[in-house]
Amino acid sequence: MSKTVKRFFILSTVLLSVVNSYGNGVIIIPDSIAYNDKGFAERYFFWDDIDSVWIEMDAWADKQRTPFWDGGIFFIPTMEFMFNNFDAFESVLGKHNTDFLNVAAGFMITIGLSGTRGEHSAGFNFGIVPLTAANQDSLEIRLNSIRFGINYGFNLINSRRFLVTPTAGIQWSRYRLINTAKDRTSLAQYMSNRDVDLRFNQMTASFVMRLSYKSYNTSIFANDFWTIGIYGGFIANLNTNPWISSTGRRLHNQHGINLWNYTFGLFLAYHF
Repeated sequence: MSKTVKRFFILSTVLLSVVNSYGNGVIIIPDSIAYNDKGFAERYFFWDDIDSVWIEMDAWADKQRTPFWDGGIFFIPTMEFMFNNFDAFESVLGKHNTDFLNVAAGFMITIGLSGTRGEHSAGFNFGIVPLTAANQDSLEIRLNSIRFGINYGFNLINSRRFLVTPTAGIQWSRYRLINTAKDRTSLAQYMSNRDVDLRFNQMTASFVMRLSYKSYNTSIFANDFWTIGIYGGFIANLNTNPWISSTGRRLHNQHGINLWNYTFGLFLAYHF
């Protein structure tokens, strides 16, 4: 028997011995599906007590294919930019009020809660305008604004790291404009700058595209994750003229809020 054949048999014997020693071990590569008897995945390596199986768990893959994770909830704070123009009301409210409204009503912070089922999501959100006060001669101008909205989205792309989600929504914005006289003012100033308490109610519809990046590094539970992203899209008024009221009295109005038909924003979401 030649030396080459002998070396081949020796090498084959060594390899078979190694395989036999680890015959009960199973290696599962990243992105594969494996979960323990409790039915949830962990994002680290561990030795299973049964059959000494070495498993690398992948939470995203398990989430994608395990029926328990077909639905979920996510919490989403958002910074939104939408540009309103109240110049049509200048002849009635005065330039000081319309200039303040144009600036203050263009930025909103919203907090939303949505539920998911498969690739579908639906939820509601609540928003406020952070800029609330300004001064004009003898007047203090305040804006108390809130917004309620509902939305529906569908994941076009749902990979390990990215989400692309077209989202449609309807919003109800309520802008409350208040003018009050300062503590010390003359009678003439008070009569020329009367107190104002007006509520503008505007309905809008939007269609935006959301692009999100997923992060699993700071997760709290087994299959939760964070997303950070941007969005942009189209927005339009549903009612041509806002509904206006004051201290329980409905006011007739022929003026409209000129809305720039594009919106964009930044958001951070926690999915669990």
